[in-house]
Amino acid sequence: MRPLPATLAFVFLSALTTIAILLVAFLPADKFEPWTHQVEDLRPGLRQWRLEQQHIKTSEDTAGDKNKVPFEVHIMSKCPDAKECMELLVFPALEEVKDIVDFKMSFIGKTNSDDGGVTCMHGPSECLGNTLHLCAERLYPLDTSDHDSLSDDDTTTFIPFSKCLFHKYSELPNQTFIKHCSKKGGLEFEKLNQCVSDTGEDGGVEMLRASVERSAAAGVKTSCTVRIGGRTRCVRDGEKWKECEGGSGVKDLVRDIKREYGDVLFEDNYGGCRLL
Repeated sequence: MRPLPATLAFVFLSALTTIAILLVAFLPADKFEPWTHQVEDLRPGLRQWRLEQQHIKTSEDTAGDKNKVPFEVHIMSKCPDAKECMELLVFPALEEVKDIVDFKMSFIGKTNSDDGGVTCMHGPSECLGNTLHLCAERLYPLDTSDHDSLSDDDTTTFIPFSKCLFHKYSELPNQTFIKHCSKKGGLEFEKLNQCVSDTGEDGGVEMLRASVERSAAAGVKTSCTVRIGGRTRCVRDGEKWKECEGGSGVKDLVRDIKREYGDVLFEDNYGGCRLL
């Protein structure tokens, strides 16, 4: 059968459209059923969905979401690669996905079996820096109900404080510097100091030990290692990006986190359009 000429095909389709509109307009209300369309699962893990049920998730939707994507970064607080990794990739990505991730900073070091302490690659001042980040994260957690961006004037979370510590990490353990970062982030220095000095079960010392053990259990030795969903997503080592399948940019990481969460179905970043 020969295909219709383009002009006739257009007329034919226009006629069908007109008929469809007339049918919708004149069918009795009790006879009309809304059209629904379900996309089949086209790839492993892609959730089935209905167009009429789709909506954009807000902070209220995700505040109690138990399916948040594990987003973890394994670092050393005085490592140059950690600074670049956090500033170039992790913090910018976190700003875009804070409502759908369970974010955690885990630190790399060695536990001492004899005294239960921790040894850090860049010395005791790094152990202090690691503990400061952990205490800040516990005392001022990432508040997913906050609709503001994670900019430097956001004083509700540990983010501005951690940004400040990483940006000039060589200043550690200078107390004036730590107080400056505390003030900049809106955190109470005395609370941080008390947490860092606490040698109890819930204190900073034990938090650091548990964090180091967590990194060791995950088999992570390189600062900075970024993991999502329990898998290594990207590594910053020797001022180079490594093992970054899918790209090392912020948009790449954000896309993969959203994909893990189930929010990405289509992609048009490369001049074309394709179903993921």
